[in-house]
Amino acid sequence: MRHALLCVALLIFTACAQTTQQPSSAEAAAKHIDSVLSGQPEDVQARFQYRHPQETLTFFGIEPGMTVVEALPGGGWYSKLLLDVLGPEGQLVGVNYAQDLWPLFGGFATPEFIEQMKTWATDWPAGADEWRNEGSAEVSAFVFGALPEEKKGTADAVLLIRALHNMARFEGDFLEEAIADTYEVLKPGGVVGI
Repeated sequence: MRHALLCVALLIFTACAQTTQQPSSAEAAAKHIDSVLSGQPEDVQARFQYRHPQETLTFFGIEPGMTVVEALPGGGWYSKLLLDVLGPEGQLVGVNYAQDLWPLFGGFATPEFIEQMKTWATDWPAGADEWRNEGSAEVSAFVFGALPEEKKGTADAVLLIRALHNMARFEGDFLEEAIADTYEVLKPGGVVGI
């Protein structure tokens, strides 16, 4: 009996010794993010010390294959990173201010600019498509206050990086609409990154 127990213990010990520790999903995602960031051009990497994309994306739990909504993607600084971080199984969804908010800005929000914003939800994905490669996420868009029914409950995360201040600055329901859309677009347990 003692010999049998010793053999069983030896087999268990050997089996345990031969298994390798698999990295957690979060560890694998952090390594993937690091790999994507290290491949960026120098001018993009120069902004890392101010924008901290490794820490930000890791903190919010962003992983390949996710659907991420990025508020106010603008010229695409974070978008370009997210496209490769999310990978070909992922989705990047841009979301912009409601059309009614633009006239309140004044200054840069000229009548031509405001007119241009009317087609942003189709124009932005077309422009973002130029940033994609074979390993990038798919791209789509909507504006706050006009969340398409098919997008409800689809997002793993909504990133509101430098996006809430103007919605709270002006009178109107802009902030409330954005918060409602954020809630509606998320899957249960989804992350809101501010």
